[in-house]
Amino acid sequence: MCWRQPILLVVSMNKYVLVVTKSTVPVGTAQKVKSAIQEELDKRNILIEFDVASNPEFLKEGDAVDNFMKLDRVVVDMESEKVKGIMERLVKPFIMNNYRLIFTDITSAEMIKYAANSMLDTRISFMNDIANHCDLFGANVNF
Repeated sequence: MCWRQPILLVVSMNKYVLVVTKSTVPVGTAQKVKSAIQEELDKRNILIEFDVASNPEFLKEGDAVDNFMKLDRVVVDMESEKVKGIMERLVKPFIMNNYRLIFTDITSAEMIKYAANSMLDTRISFMNDIANHCDLFGANVNF
């Protein structure tokens, strides 16, 4: 996280804010973001309630817009009922047909994204290995 981001956020905060990370981030990032914002608020003697949530995306390359409009699953940390309510209202319109809204703690939300990426990497590596064996033995990989 850039050192200026908490300062800019705190300067513009005048009421409750929910900060949501969407990217694949190292486990523990949300806690660092929360600490940085709180540190800046403390330096300025500002008492404003805020929450930090992790909402990793599960989008397929080349289909991002369609995937976003028809979300397969939504993982959100449930640090508080307030976060749960806000995130539920935000994403519910996009998951009406396949309502898979998973609430977990923030560290687990960050870890779930790594696990999903690792599973995808494993599947791709496995299929590449099968294709290589098919080439080696003259088998047809398409069957």
